[in-house]
Amino acid sequence: MNSAWSWIVRYILVMFVALVMAGVLGGMDLFKSAKIAGSLSAAQIVKFLGYGGTLLMFVLLAQRAAEQLRHGGARLSFLADSLLPFALLIAVAAGHGVLLLVLKPFLDKDLRPVYDWLFVAGCVATAVWLAVSIFARSEEIAQVAREARLFKAGAGGRQEPPDIVACGACGAHNPAEAKFCNECGHRV
Repeated sequence: MNSAWSWIVRYILVMFVALVMAGVLGGMDLFKSAKIAGSLSAAQIVKFLGYGGTLLMFVLLAQRAAEQLRHGGARLSFLADSLLPFALLIAVAAGHGVLLLVLKPFLDKDLRPVYDWLFVAGCVATAVWLAVSIFARSEEIAQVAREARLFKAGAGGRQEPPDIVACGACGAHNPAEAKFCNECGHRV
């Protein structure tokens, strides 16, 4: 693993420990039977903290990875703008059930639809953000896909670039046998 990305292991380890501890402690009879505020149990609080902490760490991991991609000059830097909205979409969708662990005893039948619709709106908003971020970088995504298609397996399974020709009009790379530019349509 590249040492610049070794920090990911720490995040994953913390998320794993939080999930295991929430599951183990939340499943213990002691935590299930200890009640506070009427019907809220210690098991629900422990699960909320463990699962919620995991979701928070997941979002922080995505944010840090996006920053590293953005400033690292990596070939896949176009992914940076999509990582955070993707992680937030997952966190908001999963967060509905996690937050419900501690709020359910306090939500009456009139407030529950409001709570549900807040999360629906949050999911839609983050999904739109993700779609817009992907659309904004779609040309870079298409370029990476085109470059990946330009390489074919050579002898011994090695990757070798085929003969390519740069377009005189836009500079895009095209296979040598192309008559027209794949990017702008100009005759090559």
